[in-house]
Amino acid sequence: MALFNDEKLVSVDDGKPITRKDFLKLKKEYEDLKEENEILKAAAMILGKK
Repeated sequence: MALFNDEKLVSVDDGKPITRKDFLKLKKEYEDLKEENEILKAAAMILGKK
């Protein structure tokens, strides 16, 4: 039954439907990028102090 839930379409702001599975994948990628951005900001602050 989980397969059907992953294939369920969800609506996004631009009006193009995507599957729940794809939405969750994009959400994870977004969270990963936010975390990487914070790491890069911290590194820039450390390197900028030298």
